[in-house]
Amino acid sequence: MREDLTRDRTRYWQRLEKLLEDALIKISSVASTMITLSTRDMVEASSPASTTRIDWPSWPAER
Repeated sequence: MREDLTRDRTRYWQRLEKLLEDALIKISSVASTMITLSTRDMVEASSPASTTRIDWPSWPAER
C-alpha cells in the first residue's frame, strides 16, 4: 500500500515535469524539486491563464 502511494506520487511528479518540458519550461534547472511551493508559484505564474506576473530576475519573491 505505502509503496504504491510512493510510486504513484513519483509517477505524478515525473509526468508533470515531462509535460512542462514539452512546453519548453525546464523547471528542474532552476528548482531542486518539483514539490515546493515556490515551484508551484512559478508554474502557475507561467500559465497563460495566470493574471499574476512575476519579475523573474528578482525571483524568489519574499513571502
